[in-house]
Amino acid sequence: MASSPGLATHPVSGRKVVVAYLIRRLLNAVVTLLVVTLVTFGVFFLVPKATGSDPALLYIGKQADPVAVEGIRTKLGLGDPILVQYGSS
Repeated sequence: MASSPGLATHPVSGRKVVVAYLIRRLLNAVVTLLVVTLVTFGVFFLVPKATGSDPALLYIGKQADPVAVEGIRTKLGLGDPILVQYGSS
């Protein structure tokens, strides 16, 4: 049976194909993980801010005292810049 023109028949070049495939898959996995974390961060932290609701109040409840709400804001880092919030969450 003749080999297909696009397939590598030499073992060394076959390994190169497998290594290239694995590297491509790993890079795709990293990009997918980054997209999933960005979307999750956006849903849980940025959307409430954009709609005008306070994420700390959503987290702790509307009947909480102001000291507890401020403690949650500090704990979640809601006063930090967006990139710092993303990196620490």
